[in-house]
Amino acid sequence: MAARLEEALSRALVDLDEALLAEAAEILGTTSKRATINGVLAEFVAARRRHAEGAAPVPGAPSG
Repeated sequence: MAARLEEALSRALVDLDEALLAEAAEILGTTSKRATINGVLAEFVAARRRHAEGAAPVPGAPSG
């Protein structure tokens, strides 16, 4: 089970816009950077999938 968990998770050192991260955390209701980033990623992927299925464009997403 640990091997499967390692495949699903990774560590990365990135520079983040702290104000934007805080705003996203407030919107999502998250209390940790990890939860906020994973929540944003999940919502973005879901929005892109909806868009690919013919829904409205994803606001703020890069085109292409």
